[in-house]
Amino acid sequence: MRRSMAIALLGAAQFGWLMSEMAHLPFNNKQLCAAPRTPAGQCLLYPGHSNAEWNMQSSAWAVGGGLGALLSAYPADKFGRKRTLGYNGIVMIVGALVQMLAGDIYSFAIGRGISGVASGVAINVLNNYIREIAPRQWRMFYFNIVQVVIGFTALCVTSIMYGIPKLPESDWSFKPLFGGPIFLGLFQLVFMNAIIESPVWLLQQNQVDAARSAMDALYKAGDIDDHFASVAASVGRQMDETK
Repeated sequence: MRRSMAIALLGAAQFGWLMSEMAHLPFNNKQLCAAPRTPAGQCLLYPGHSNAEWNMQSSAWAVGGGLGALLSAYPADKFGRKRTLGYNGIVMIVGALVQMLAGDIYSFAIGRGISGVASGVAINVLNNYIREIAPRQWRMFYFNIVQVVIGFTALCVTSIMYGIPKLPESDWSFKPLFGGPIFLGLFQLVFMNAIIESPVWLLQQNQVDAARSAMDALYKAGDIDDHFASVAASVGRQMDETK
């Protein structure tokens, strides 16, 4: 279970990264960016951008996150939690690449929107996955771990910003910061097969034997007969109610 949870939590790390990556004040100092002559080392990200354009890229991540969360139920129910979490790594990679390589703030906003979709999918499916696989007495602990990972990643990103030169020689002195989620997405994709599928989803697909095997793998040292029977009965009632 811990291995599956650790890989799934990469999505929370991506959320924390995107949440904090724009916090570097020299990227957008509202007053200095609006000045007739921008001081050296200020308004680093796409100099000359307006406040409305900056708000656009900020909103793009939020809008993408909402869309990702809203649409995530379909792939999670159709293809399973495991594949949805794993292949969401591709969306993370694409979003980060677009941001890192964007030549203007509009392209950058598109990248932020794509990354937002990945963030929404990651958090929504991750929370559902935790609810389905974690023992009842441990669920709140794992939900708290999601917040810890988000906060710790944000702290790491803001710490990296101290390494950005005060007078960067080029955009590539700071643009690699936006490529960090590429590695998170790659790890999520490469290690997807190490995630144990949710027994609840397998039961919903009438894959009873596979669900039992998944639960055995999740709870290696425990007697799961009663727990499996309880989960199977609960899923059965839910499926009957939706008919």
